[in-house]
Amino acid sequence: MLNHFSQNICFVSGILAGLAGIFILLSGKRNPLNRSWFFFNLSIMTWLLGFGVAFTSDPTIAVYGERIMDGGTIFIPVSFLYFTSILTGRYQKQKLFILANLFIGIIFTAAMMFTNYFFHGLGKFVEEMNYYVFDYGWAYYVFLVWFAVLCVYCFYLLFSSSKSEKLDPAKRQQLKFVFWGVLVALVSGSINFMLDIVTIPFYYNLLVPFYLVFVGYAVIKNQLFGIKVIVTELLVAVMGFILLVFSFQMPDRWLSLAAAGIFIVYCFIGYLLIKTTMGEVNAKENLESKVRERTRDLQASNEALEQSKAVAEERAQELEKWYKLTIGREVRMAELKEKIKEMEDKKQ
Repeated sequence: MLNHFSQNICFVSGILAGLAGIFILLSGKRNPLNRSWFFFNLSIMTWLLGFGVAFTSDPTIAVYGERIMDGGTIFIPVSFLYFTSILTGRYQKQKLFILANLFIGIIFTAAMMFTNYFFHGLGKFVEEMNYYVFDYGWAYYVFLVWFAVLCVYCFYLLFSSSKSEKLDPAKRQQLKFVFWGVLVALVSGSINFMLDIVTIPFYYNLLVPFYLVFVGYAVIKNQLFGIKVIVTELLVAVMGFILLVFSFQMPDRWLSLAAAGIFIVYCFIGYLLIKTTMGEVNAKENLESKVRERTRDLQASNEALEQSKAVAEERAQELEKWYKLTIGREVRMAELKEKIKEMEDKKQ
């Protein structure tokens, strides 16, 4: 029962991560932020699906699942760095740093696939969970240090950016959602790194998919405004359904009650997310309506000004003609007076 429950958590969470990444990518393929979100979710999906495959008594399949799981795990910090750097607007400054860490990830992957420095083989078999404890080499523990340092750096970028006064309040709020959502997911998922030391039931993996709601809300808030309410409602509904189903699959009553409590808390959080999203949509729509109305007023004022300008120019031309006529007449009269005076002087 515990084995099937743990597998279901991994498979469902992995599929959700993949779908979330694909959906955002298809919504804006040319958007770098959408692409980075896709790669981040692809890494998490690979890790979770490989983890699910590893729940087996067949050693060959277990090793196969472990290699898939490690392949996804290695690229989680790299893709997280890529996503974070774009979200915080620091991608151009950190481009070489990202490429360097991508190269390091490739080295760890090669060590995992072709050497025994990363993965020695299978350890003891935990029968109650139908799961092999893996035996890792020294390169795996170097990888853990690299994983931790890179993730801590990414969280630092998110946290420091969320406090920056240079960003508008809405952007800072988005960064806070990303920070807490991914923090919950990575901290709960990182407990799996302890499985070669101590065997722990996998209930904590229930918290991993929560980042989809928090991060999805934060990203969609700016990038996909037109559909963000639909997406937020969809994420909340899907995650709520999964938690509800899992609450009935728990192996004992107390765990079922705990899962039901998580489900209730989640429903409350989901309600607040949807309410906040809809409020922002309405506020932005009202603002856009006022902007359009003001634009129309300005256009009308500009048209009236142009008309006034045309009338003024026409009046100025008329005045200029009248002025020329008047001045010409005065000049001619002066010339006539001068000639009359000259003629009078000659007669005298």
